[in-house]
Amino acid sequence: MELEEPRALTGRFALICGIIVLAAGIALYTGGRRNSLDDLRTMAERNNVALTQAFSNAIWPNYAAFIKSAHSIDTETLRTHPTILKLREDTIRQMRGLAVLKVKIYDLSGLTVFSTEAAQIGDDKSGNAGFISARKGHVVSEVSHRDRFSAFEQEISDRDVLASYVPIETGAGANTRIEGVFEVYYDLTELLARVNRSTENQALIVVATLAALYMLLLAAIYRHDRVAAGQYRQNLALAAEAAAASEQNRVKSEFLANMSHELRTPLNAILGFSDSMRAEIFGPLGGERYKVYMNDIWESGKHLLGIVDDVLDMSKVETGKLEIDPVELRVEDIFTACGRMMTPSCEKKNITLAIDLPDVPVRLLADERRINQMMLNIASNAVKFSPEGSDINASARISDTGALEIAIRDHGCGIAEEDIETVLKPFGQAASAYARSEGGTGLGLPITKSFAELHGGTLKMASVVGEGTIVTIVFPPERVLLPGPAAAEGVAAEGVAA
Repeated sequence: MELEEPRALTGRFALICGIIVLAAGIALYTGGRRNSLDDLRTMAERNNVALTQAFSNAIWPNYAAFIKSAHSIDTETLRTHPTILKLREDTIRQMRGLAVLKVKIYDLSGLTVFSTEAAQIGDDKSGNAGFISARKGHVVSEVSHRDRFSAFEQEISDRDVLASYVPIETGAGANTRIEGVFEVYYDLTELLARVNRSTENQALIVVATLAALYMLLLAAIYRHDRVAAGQYRQNLALAAEAAAASEQNRVKSEFLANMSHELRTPLNAILGFSDSMRAEIFGPLGGERYKVYMNDIWESGKHLLGIVDDVLDMSKVETGKLEIDPVELRVEDIFTACGRMMTPSCEKKNITLAIDLPDVPVRLLADERRINQMMLNIASNAVKFSPEGSDINASARISDTGALEIAIRDHGCGIAEEDIETVLKPFGQAASAYARSEGGTGLGLPITKSFAELHGGTLKMASVVGEGTIVTIVFPPERVLLPGPAAAEGVAAEGVAA
């Protein structure tokens, strides 16, 4: 039965990733279409406002007096009035070559003084919500599909139309006044068709990229599943239950390491290509939204690469293949680097990062890359689970035994005491938000704990639900270099011996 587990892993992975790819495609299509339609609506509304302004400048000065007095003319006379006929000629002249289907002009009482569809002249629009809003100075638009529509030249069918009520304003500044309302009908049919085609193509490209990555991941897992199954069969015949469990753990770690190596190559390619496209090295992308989507692809690839690196680090720790390269580091420089890296995240949530260091300069014999990774893991968790406007305290102190204690305290959601041991284990899960970083692997704290132990130190965690968490890394005295000739010489000698 155990021999079926690798295949089960592959099956679950295939199912989950297939669902993710499908959901991503649907989300991208619907979200992209919605955003594109919003952009199109905004653009078309601006066009209508601009057209209205052009009509106002060209037509209104010549007909303003007539329109204001039209309420005194009966409907039949108004429809055939010479001034209306002349207004129609001038309006149609302005509309030719544009995607404008119909124009109406209302006086302030809501009377339809003019329409390119003569039958609508004389209609009362005083109760229309769009007219009422425009009379108050607001532009109101509505998109609708019309099976049949009476345009100014002919009756047309199957059209998507944007109707905008736009106030006619004269004067400037404090002297601005509204003297009437234009209603402009704009033909969106072709623009909507292009938006739909563009959205479909965009969704297809992104889904194809996700599908390609999915196939690479599935192939890597399938290959290693077969290796794991073969090794398990061998171990089953040679070892007892305890030895078999140990071997499974080793296989898992090597599998994760190999898988991580397999994933880094396509992920780096995705990052490289998407970064080139973001920089538009080979020419412009076109629409501004494509730049946003390309940046999202790059950020997602960068996030995935970070997850792969976490898995690789954890597998190296578990197989004993991770080594440290200690050098002398100033504790002040360690905190400065951490503060610099965390500044954007803190500013985004208006979080204050307070740093408290010893009065005397202290140096630490540690691996610079790993110590920075440890600080960033803890500080990132502190920022992530802290409320906006709160503060985080990062401190360093020398204990009575000469050990260096680095602590980071937040005032976030906290974690139950019974869950602390679990979240410090690889892939551990707990009820608290600390269980797993958003979109991550849950390896940040276990990796930090392992790095501390590789330095001969420890990681301690204390938390109260609803009050916050403090994470402390303790480095042993032999790695701490204090000022003063005697202390420095003695500690330095211990560090070299280590």
